[in-house]
Amino acid sequence: MKRLIIIFLLVLCFSCKKENEKFAEQEVNGILLHNITKQPLPGQSIELYLTESWVDKNRRDAEFPNGMPVSSTNKYSTVTDAQGKFSFQFTPAHDWNFVVDVNNSEYISVVSISNRVFSLTRNFSTSITQNFSDTVYAERPGYIRYHVQNIGLTYPADSLYLSTPVGFQYKFSGFLNGLGYTLPKREGYIYWWAGENVNAIVYDTLAAESASKVLVRWLHMRTDTVAYVTDSINISPHSITDYPINY
Repeated sequence: MKRLIIIFLLVLCFSCKKENEKFAEQEVNGILLHNITKQPLPGQSIELYLTESWVDKNRRDAEFPNGMPVSSTNKYSTVTDAQGKFSFQFTPAHDWNFVVDVNNSEYISVVSISNRVFSLTRNFSTSITQNFSDTVYAERPGYIRYHVQNIGLTYPADSLYLSTPVGFQYKFSGFLNGLGYTLPKREGYIYWWAGENVNAIVYDTLAAESASKVLVRWLHMRTDTVAYVTDSINISPHSITDYPINY
């Protein structure tokens, strides 16, 4: 799934369903506000990701003798009205939780103190229609385009670790000796490249109105030599800032 960045939004969890229970439509209402001005944002596309979880008793193994836990996620989309309000309706058939997010060419969601977790008692019945409300905050995004490249003398044991600011990575491209990227190997770093002939481009999307400068850190390892670098990057709404990493 796309970002899930580094983005923290409204989450609701519901209890297990009873056998042969009739499920009712549930509703989530809210309002989208600008994170700086706190004014409503009308006409913005907003999405709800509904994840349902249950135990599949037809899938058993040594680790899950009573059934394997499984889940499924569906996306619902709508547009905020003239007052910045939105509404979603859906009918879950299992335990469920949801995340509301705004991500379009004009705004992205940001972390807000209003984001919180609602826990309901285990005897809650999904056959009862419920209505829940909360607020989502958004800002105009800015973009960092990292160009990671090893130049000059290169060695198979070279490694480059990159930690981007708090945001989400929506696109990346490049190559590494004909091999795909691998997961980070060092705690606290998001990306990792190793070997010779690294030439990769990574994009990061960040809320660019509340902060015009962000910190980035990366380290280069070559056998017993480690070079740490911490730098600041200027960002601005709806613009791309290029940041080369040559090692």
